[in-house]
Amino acid sequence: MTATSTAESHQQRLHWLAEQVFDWSGLPVVHVRPTSFLDNPLFTSLAARTIQENGTIALPFGTGRTSPVAVDDVARVVATVLRDPAPHIGQVYELTGPRSVDMNELAAEFTRALGRKVSYVDVPLERWEREVLAEAGLPPHIERHIAV
Repeated sequence: MTATSTAESHQQRLHWLAEQVFDWSGLPVVHVRPTSFLDNPLFTSLAARTIQENGTIALPFGTGRTSPVAVDDVARVVATVLRDPAPHIGQVYELTGPRSVDMNELAAEFTRALGRKVSYVDVPLERWEREVLAEAGLPPHIERHIAV
């Protein structure tokens, strides 16, 4: 992200700007940057709905890969930093899950965990936004963040 880039979500932009302000302030800071959260609606309630309905994870990821991180893991990192911040001052921690997976691999993980076949269905983004995301009941800023 740069000062003039615009492809990010508004939420990402605000987070980046906040980091810049802290860096400019001269305060002793540590930046923790988790990737997408495993515990977000994409991988929980929205996935659960289609898994229950028809045994699929229906998302607009195409062949993209992700490495979602659990919020508990992020909390452990932050707690470690807070217990002894001095060695972490000035550091940037990019937090990811244990490995990068595509949606077919994620569906295989659900298959193993649930003991029944789950497959990935790539849904066109516009259709998914209209038929799934708009009906999910999420706050507008979260909806925009997910869609970008």
